[in-house]
Amino acid sequence: MIDGGSSDNTLNVIETYRPHLHYFISEKDSGQSEAINKGLRQATGDIVTWLNSDDYYEPDTLEQVAQLFRNNPDAGFVHGKARLFGKNKKDIVVGTDRNLQIHEYLAYMRFPQPASFFRKEAMAAAGPLNEQLHYAMDFELVVKSLLSGFKPVRSSSVFAHYRLHENSKTNHDLRFIEEWSRVVFRVLSSFAGGEKYAEQLKLLTSMEIMDSKIFDLKVRLNDDVLRALFLEHLHIRFHYQYRALQVKDAKQTAAYIRKNYPREFAEKGYGKYTTRLKILPTFVLALLRKFST
Repeated sequence: MIDGGSSDNTLNVIETYRPHLHYFISEKDSGQSEAINKGLRQATGDIVTWLNSDDYYEPDTLEQVAQLFRNNPDAGFVHGKARLFGKNKKDIVVGTDRNLQIHEYLAYMRFPQPASFFRKEAMAAAGPLNEQLHYAMDFELVVKSLLSGFKPVRSSSVFAHYRLHENSKTNHDLRFIEEWSRVVFRVLSSFAGGEKYAEQLKLLTSMEIMDSKIFDLKVRLNDDVLRALFLEHLHIRFHYQYRALQVKDAKQTAAYIRKNYPREFAEKGYGKYTTRLKILPTFVLALLRKFST
């Protein structure tokens, strides 16, 4: 168990369970990624993950996960669903209901981290976590695992419960999307033929500097897959911008898609959203967002 130097009652609670803990340390760190890496270095099991102090597992989760790995010896990681809950929050179950193609996994984080588990070999190949990332370190871990040739296995079961509160990272959508874009930029830059999409993504982001270090690859992706990955990421960028009422950015993303990928613009129904952005004031958009969630 890793604690970042808590000054509340955390240490007293931990002391109660000290005999049952394999490892415990309490000290300041540079952020969540560094703290998780400290814990991962101590992990000795065949299946590895991490769980934050606000979250908890369903009673039979570990048994289910172990069985999934036994049934799928080529699986690098397993993921399920999580229930988001919290004071004055409506419970929501999140996670995918279908098997995903590789470009969908590589476009953004498609499942909640507390509901994911890694085979130790995949964790060794993909880790440690990038301590420069604070919102997308789990996404990059998934990406590196896939690019190292490991396979995903999806479950429809609810594995974990994720507590939401005012300071939850989950409440900061735009910070997630910006870091996801940094990772996707590197993915696209890593493949021959992907550089053109990486440059287009760079032009559409607000970040002046993006990490150009490429990933090690043990898989090949053709142009159709890279194009689909790029468009899938733009799709989630647009919806996060729309959700956060970043009207200027959302309009820019939609205009780019309409100009360069008109078929996808029509198929994904961007017209409905761009019409709203054009004719409705921000407070009306906010009300629409409130009553649609």
